[in-house]
Amino acid sequence: MRSYTKIIFLFIAVATFFTSCKKDIVDTGGTEFRTVDSYDYKVVHEWNELWMEI
Repeated sequence: MRSYTKIIFLFIAVATFFTSCKKDIVDTGGTEFRTVDSYDYKVVHEWNELWMEI
């Protein structure tokens, strides 16, 4: 039973190592939606006030 535990632990460690070494996918696409910094501060402030009331 102990040998199974060691084999499973070794398998998880190797799988984690190979997964972490994979190249990251480069996201070159821009966002299709407006970001928060593109809005007027009053809009964000009003939403924040509404959230605090809830």
